[in-house]
Amino acid sequence: MTFLLILINLFVTDHDAEDYVFVFNKIDNKVEILVNDSLIFDSGTVNHNPELEGLYTCNITKYLTSERDVVVVRLYNGFEPYPEEQKDKHWEIEYSLNKDGVEVEQMWNEGDDFKIGLVFEEIYYL
Repeated sequence: MTFLLILINLFVTDHDAEDYVFVFNKIDNKVEILVNDSLIFDSGTVNHNPELEGLYTCNITKYLTSERDVVVVRLYNGFEPYPEEQKDKHWEIEYSLNKDGVEVEQMWNEGDDFKIGLVFEEIYYL
């Protein structure tokens, strides 16, 4: 019986031993994370572009499969429903992706272009 349990543990999903966490330091104005086309995180609207210092985090580990997963981070500027006449000059995103507590990716992007709605998208294959 012990041997069978050891064999089962050897063949569980590739991601079981890996902990993937997004840590956000800037969200102006809303972040969504999708894993394999399913929305798993929505920050809601963050006003005034504060320094978040990791206040918003998302552990995606339980959504990962044994296959190659597609993880998408999206940033929306402005306020829903994002009408064209809305004025919001600045947008900004800053985050890290940590694997097992170690930073493996750092992202920062911003714009002063008055874009409203979806302004940033990054795709990861895990």
